[in-house]
Amino acid sequence: MKFIIMKSINILKILINILFVLLNVILVLGFLLFIAVLFFNENVPFFLQGYKMLITSFDWNLSLVPISTVVNFVLFTLAIYYLKKCIQPFIESDFYSTLVISN
Repeated sequence: MKFIIMKSINILKILINILFVLLNVILVLGFLLFIAVLFFNENVPFFLQGYKMLITSFDWNLSLVPISTVVNFVLFTLAIYYLKKCIQPFIESDFYSTLVISN
């Protein structure tokens, strides 16, 4: 029974690591897209040039949804990071360590 649980936790660890890497890649690509649209709007493809309107004309009604989406995405990435940190004590069956409790 313990072997099945250990195998499941190792699969969970691999999946969380893959998710964390993919979230970081998306975060970096989104930041690069933001910089490209902000400073090099003429060089980006036509279908991406409309995003500059959200940046230059700062209206709270238009900017509230993109800002809250970015904040939620960063918080989700941070939550996955803390979950990633807690996996190793679970593999060692140390469920009540200070690392797990603090995270």
